[in-house]
Amino acid sequence: MHPLTPTELLAAVTGVGGLLISGLTLLLRGRETAWSQAAGLRGEFRAEIGELRGQVAAREAELEAARSRLAGLEDELTALHLDRRLLLDYLRDVTGGHFGPGWCERRARDLLGRLEREGG
Repeated sequence: MHPLTPTELLAAVTGVGGLLISGLTLLLRGRETAWSQAAGLRGEFRAEIGELRGQVAAREAELEAARSRLAGLEDELTALHLDRRLLLDYLRDVTGGHFGPGWCERRARDLLGRLEREGG
């Protein structure tokens, strides 16, 4: 290989430097683009997570309200079962013939008063 002249050496250094700068620019721009894309995706994910948390909170509130309504209905159902049992006992007493008409009437008035007070 023959020795390079100063002009050729300067041209070679300039060409390699230009290629090096172009390559670094492409690499760094790609990293910058990837970084900005990642930052954008992170922001989108945070927004979606916030929306999902809001939806979960709303569903939890709905679930709590439904549980409260269910507890109220279960209490009412229990009261109705007790009233039914009380009325069945009364009817068994009446149909059994063990008690006279006066007792049956007094007991019926007592049961009616009790059920009316309870809101039944």
